[in-house]
Amino acid sequence: MESLLKSVELAHPTCKHVSKVVIGTFGATIHQFIVNNGTSARNIVLGYDTAEEYEPPLRPASHPYHGSTVGRYSNRIAKGSFTLNGQDYQLAINNGPNALHGGPTGFSERQWSVEKKCENSVTLAYTSEDGEEGYPCKVTVHCTYTLIDDCLKIKHEGWISNPFEKRETILNLTNHAYFNLTGQAERTILGH
Repeated sequence: MESLLKSVELAHPTCKHVSKVVIGTFGATIHQFIVNNGTSARNIVLGYDTAEEYEPPLRPASHPYHGSTVGRYSNRIAKGSFTLNGQDYQLAINNGPNALHGGPTGFSERQWSVEKKCENSVTLAYTSEDGEEGYPCKVTVHCTYTLIDDCLKIKHEGWISNPFEKRETILNLTNHAYFNLTGQAERTILGH
């Protein structure tokens, strides 16, 4: 089986300390954020050792969403249900009795496509079908990562794909990266 995992490297000449950022298309995920202090380079985003570990079946079933884009709705929705405009919706459950980060196959579990790419920026796209994980309406989302002046900017956008859709939906996207500025797994973040 061919891996769905593909990655894009970002770099920019205005960056003095960030050597590169590597973004994976599976889950629109930050794999690496390499910082160079002049004597050594280190990856300051927590994640797996190899790109293949970000994708099933190698990734642990109870993974902590390392660096991925979560949605349709980040955080928990109690009992996996909500009411919008008088309509009740039951979502897929994946966190005890709750729906977490979009459900068992939320946006972090989907293959995104590269919509646009240049040296220091990439826009990834995903279309979520009406009813996916129980959410109403077909929704198109974009996640743009831009590296400039030693900063990584993340922009999430989403809209209902059908302009004639009479229903509404909920959408709450975020990136789920964990950072350790030491770049060393053996040192905790408590001294930051």
